[in-house]
Amino acid sequence: MRGGKSTARCYAAALHSPPEAPPLNRLALRLLFALLLTPWLACAGAQAAGAIRVVGSTTFLAFVQHVAEDYMAQTPDATVVVNAGGSSRGYKAVLDGTADVAIVSGKLPDELQREFARRNIVLSQKTVGYRALVAAVHPSNPIRNLSHAELSAVFSGQISSWKTLGVPQGKAIQLLIGPPGGGLTDIWKSEALIDGATFSAKAQVRSAAQRAAMVAKNPDAITYLAMNEDIPGLAYLSINGVPPTARQVANGTYPLRSQLTLVSRVGSGKAVEAFLRHFEKPQPYWVLDGLMFANPN
Repeated sequence: MRGGKSTARCYAAALHSPPEAPPLNRLALRLLFALLLTPWLACAGAQAAGAIRVVGSTTFLAFVQHVAEDYMAQTPDATVVVNAGGSSRGYKAVLDGTADVAIVSGKLPDELQREFARRNIVLSQKTVGYRALVAAVHPSNPIRNLSHAELSAVFSGQISSWKTLGVPQGKAIQLLIGPPGGGLTDIWKSEALIDGATFSAKAQVRSAAQRAAMVAKNPDAITYLAMNEDIPGLAYLSINGVPPTARQVANGTYPLRSQLTLVSRVGSGKAVEAFLRHFEKPQPYWVLDGLMFANPN
């Protein structure tokens, strides 16, 4: 956490002692240490109370932490504390006042919407980015585009052979998906699968890193991942003829994306408003740890 001048004053108060103190026994030393530590703890507590508290989606956690660190570097007296917990927890934290800002990638649940209304809490919602979700195949696979309907049919098991999609001598599709209940998997299911389709029972369940490594070695495999600027050994598919570029993701013509929204109470104060404005960057996208986030502005 960052402190600024007030932290320096806290440290100064806690560390000050007479130039020549007489020898003290162990109990006296412990009492003196406690007395000297008290003003520092009081200052630290005051600063924590003034921090901007951010809670929510693990999908966008690293991105929000990155922006928060940049904001604190440019605003020395600011402190931003970012914690994970999921979109639902973020909404609840704003509702009960334990967070100033919720990081969300899903809509407000109906029951929480009613509770906000019951308490007369008005929310401000600011969309600050999108992350593309992409279908990935081995570079030797000649398929580079699928319609949304074909993509849904592949992941639901209705299409089980590459030959059905026009690959000569095409073999059985090796389908790789993420663990049930994972944020990325839930979003892919809701965005990529249509007409109530569910994942094929024959799909292998692996982590994102495992899926990427397996597809890079298997010409018959397909999976989904969060958009990276470039992963060696993988090829990304266009959907309905639209590639997952930053511009296409931001304007919505590429259909598979996860939306990052920051939610706060109306009237949260100038400090929160200043932090939220820091997300309004002019560049079309950020790349953080290889992940690409499209800017909606």
